[in-house]
Amino acid sequence: MRKQAEEALRDSQQRYHSLLANLPDYAIYRLDANGTITEWNEGAQRMKGYSAEEAVGQSAFLCYTLEDRAAGEAEQELLKAAQTGRVEKEAIRLRKTGERFWVNEITTAIHDAQGQLVGFTKISRDITRRKQAQALRRQLEQRTRLAVEAAEMATWEWHLVTDEVYWNEQHFKLLGMPVEPHPQRSQAFVSRIHSQDRDWVVNELTRAIDEQSLFDTEFRIIRDDQVTRWMSGYGRVTGEEDGRPAQMSGIMFDITDRKTAEEALRASEERMNKLISLMPAGLYTCDVKGRITYFNRRAVELWGRKPRFEDTQDRFCGAFRLWQPDGSPLVHVKSAMADAVQKGISFRDLEVRVEQPNGNRLTAYVNIDPLFDEEGKLMGAINVFVDVTKQKKAEEGLREADRRKNEFLAMLAHELRNPMATLGNGLQILSLTASANTQAKSVLEMMSRQTEHLVRMVDDLLDVSRISQGKIELRKASVNLVELTRQAIESVQALVQQKQQQLTVRLPATPVKLEGDATRLVQMVMNLLTNASRYTHPKGTLHVSLEHQGQRALLRVEDTGIGLSPDQLTSIFELFVQADNSLARSEGGLGLGLTLVKQIVELHGGTVEAQSEGIGQGSTFLVSLPTSTEGQWSSILKKEAERRALRLLIVDDNLDATFTLSMLLELKGYEVHSRNSGKEGVLAAESLKPDVVLLDIGMPQMNGYETCQEMRKQPWGKDLFIVAVSGYGQHEDKQNAKAVGFDDHLTKPIDLNALLQLLSKLA
Repeated sequence: MRKQAEEALRDSQQRYHSLLANLPDYAIYRLDANGTITEWNEGAQRMKGYSAEEAVGQSAFLCYTLEDRAAGEAEQELLKAAQTGRVEKEAIRLRKTGERFWVNEITTAIHDAQGQLVGFTKISRDITRRKQAQALRRQLEQRTRLAVEAAEMATWEWHLVTDEVYWNEQHFKLLGMPVEPHPQRSQAFVSRIHSQDRDWVVNELTRAIDEQSLFDTEFRIIRDDQVTRWMSGYGRVTGEEDGRPAQMSGIMFDITDRKTAEEALRASEERMNKLISLMPAGLYTCDVKGRITYFNRRAVELWGRKPRFEDTQDRFCGAFRLWQPDGSPLVHVKSAMADAVQKGISFRDLEVRVEQPNGNRLTAYVNIDPLFDEEGKLMGAINVFVDVTKQKKAEEGLREADRRKNEFLAMLAHELRNPMATLGNGLQILSLTASANTQAKSVLEMMSRQTEHLVRMVDDLLDVSRISQGKIELRKASVNLVELTRQAIESVQALVQQKQQQLTVRLPATPVKLEGDATRLVQMVMNLLTNASRYTHPKGTLHVSLEHQGQRALLRVEDTGIGLSPDQLTSIFELFVQADNSLARSEGGLGLGLTLVKQIVELHGGTVEAQSEGIGQGSTFLVSLPTSTEGQWSSILKKEAERRALRLLIVDDNLDATFTLSMLLELKGYEVHSRNSGKEGVLAAESLKPDVVLLDIGMPQMNGYETCQEMRKQPWGKDLFIVAVSGYGQHEDKQNAKAVGFDDHLTKPIDLNALLQLLSKLA
């Protein structure tokens, strides 16, 4: 019997050791009654890092953390196991490397046959991964809760069998209900759905349950405070019993702000679409392939047809045909819209001709901008085009009327200039040959000045566009501004005396010299004085002063008249602007005087400004002009003295004009010959070999153009200086003269100063 018992014990021990060896994923080891390790399996070696030789004989504290050692955890576990027979717990242990890991550990007490405690068995399983997964899951749940709370998101869990619905706190808040700890019935939610949405929302929930599909919809609820809000609901079946849905879970959140923004955007888009449909301009868009993606009502009207959306046949434009402004055809793929779509180019007020299917052609201005997405990628272009056919016809009509007006004015000026030339020349002859009678000289000087002003008025009449563009041609010479100011004062004396106004003058005793156009400068001062007198009441006061400060001449014209408001101080110099009051209107005028003052002053390199304390406080106009230095003045006088006598030939069919001009030039020291026809002029030029020929354009039989061309054909005429003299003085007349061979062009009546200046350059 004893042998059999010993044999059975050996078999039991072998099975135990075999069990220990075949459980490598478990750390199994034995302790004696004192807690000393006596056995250590391979699983323990692998899990804890200690070999059997290192572990056996060590205390049970071997893999405990310092905290557990200090707390006596090992002793407590062994004591409890000895008392109860078994202890199980989850705890942190240390590997040999110092790495911390989680274990599930069972400690079992071992007793002998007499019931005496002989030791303990410990079985440890590594649960680190499970613990990490649990920690991660808890962290995720915590983050989810925080996200739900931050997003003010309501959560719900509906137990379908019992009809109990569990809401979080936010769910109660969204419905405007007090928070309750116990579950709600589904009717608590359904009853708060907007009456217009309730049926279909319930149907969607039922369908999601029956089909175990997604519930995802937007609807309105009416809170307990009667406020209507938009909600987004989302849920699905999350539990079953016996193959049937038993639980549904989901979320709900407020989307009222988004819905409000969407409605505002929809309303805005609707208004924009209405505006686009009603706008008088055509509008359409193309994608990057040129396919039309949108067009408004006006575009269809202008095209005369409705193109097909996104059709490759109607690319870049819905027009039947396109044409260039010059009438040449323009294929769609070469149009501006094609460039905008393909190259990202913008166009402004580009003129094109649009042909409709019925053959009618319109003129349009197109404005095109490329369209880009948020990343800057070209995605198409938008074209806004306006029908300007009527405008173009009106412009053509205006151009034709303007052309006829210019022809009429040119003819009128030509007819006026011939007698004015004779009068002007005659007055200059009288001034050169007049007796010492002071009164006669004074009258002649005044008549000459007024004739010159009359000539200039004809010039301005002929070139209205030049005035409106601020282009006034100056005929500069050395002048004395003191003398010119006196002349202007004398010219307005009659107006001042008529209104019984007092005019005071303060001029320097020495000349104020500058390079300028004498007639224009007199006109400038006269306009300022006339303006001052016109807008000053009878018996008012005017004052004119001139000072020479450094290299500037300062002219000041003051009055006690109607004054100017602050906004008029600059606008008063614009075309056709007058002071807006009864006195100004009663005085008439076109509002050109001060505009010409500003233009004349600026052309002389000066400035003009208006000053006034306000309406009824009078006005002051201050003109500043650059003056000549003594060196410049001396040089001009020296050139006049050194002028060489030139041989001149005048060819003009107007006998009076030829006679008076010849006499004037002879008095100035020139050798002058004259002829009265083109043919005679050619013969005289060949025999006399003149330095300069003054050749009239409007002669019968052989006109001035033909005469000039005939002279240029001759060997002696190639270097001859030929000046065109004509009553026609517009820009195109001067261009025509230059084209046939004239060196210069003078307009009748000839400005003697301008002619003498030209001749002095040739001397």
